[in-house]
Amino acid sequence: MKKIKAMAIMLTLLSVPALVIADAVTMTGTVDKFMTATFQYSSVAYGSLSAGSSNNVAPNQASGVYNVSVSTNYLYKVSASGTDFSDGGVNTFGIGNLTMDSHWSAVGLAEGNSIALATGSQDVDNNIGEGNTTSYHGFWLDIPAAQPAAAYTSTLTVTVTNE
Repeated sequence: MKKIKAMAIMLTLLSVPALVIADAVTMTGTVDKFMTATFQYSSVAYGSLSAGSSNNVAPNQASGVYNVSVSTNYLYKVSASGTDFSDGGVNTFGIGNLTMDSHWSAVGLAEGNSIALATGSQDVDNNIGEGNTTSYHGFWLDIPAAQPAAAYTSTLTVTVTNE
């Protein structure tokens, strides 16, 4: 039988500094714009007006009934366009007889700040701050002199969009 000698081997680990490699890494991401808008009105009924009258304010406008609740994370604007007023027959008058203002409070609406509307889109207010806001709308209607008596309608498109 053979004898095996056991040998103990001792390892000594030397203290070696760790090798560190670092580099700056740029992280990027984009937060998309979002917006929800809820219109609190769907019509404006002026009732009976006189031919030749001007600056007829929309009924109940002072109470702020014509407004849009907006939630957004970016600046937004309000624009509008409309069709000419028509009685459904031959009598018409231009949408330019209707002016519109937009403001963050109902008491801030002013005929002097209103924009005459047209069949093409007109910016009424812009650079409105982000967050949860309310956009109040004011309307003033002029009736041309000697306008034939009839019931007139127009279709107004009010648009709220991120800028």
